[in-house]
Amino acid sequence: MIPQRKSLLLSLAVSWFGAVSLGNIYGAIGGHTVNIADLWIMVPLATIVSSIIAIFMTPITLWAMRGYASIKWLFGLWILLIICMFLGFAARLYGLIIPGLLILSIGGLVGIRYIGSK
Repeated sequence: MIPQRKSLLLSLAVSWFGAVSLGNIYGAIGGHTVNIADLWIMVPLATIVSSIIAIFMTPITLWAMRGYASIKWLFGLWILLIICMFLGFAARLYGLIIPGLLILSIGGLVGIRYIGSK
């Protein structure tokens, strides 16, 4: 069991890292032409939008984390989300990538909660 203060900070850090890294990967893949001028605009914008998403995902992440062992499951979920993002871009399903990732991440966090409780 993680102490309450540590649990809140850890879940905030995990959700922020996951959201910002996925947002920046999405921006890098989504921009078909990558040059420095686009990255100067894309990285801060993706970080701000992903930080807002991370604030809303933090309570769900806090609820899902029961112990330190759940961090390995969160890392596996992060890898799964990256793979799904690449597959979405490969299949050219641009409108379904973000809603699909949100649904998959919430479902994954619920699954991690019940896997970690056993």
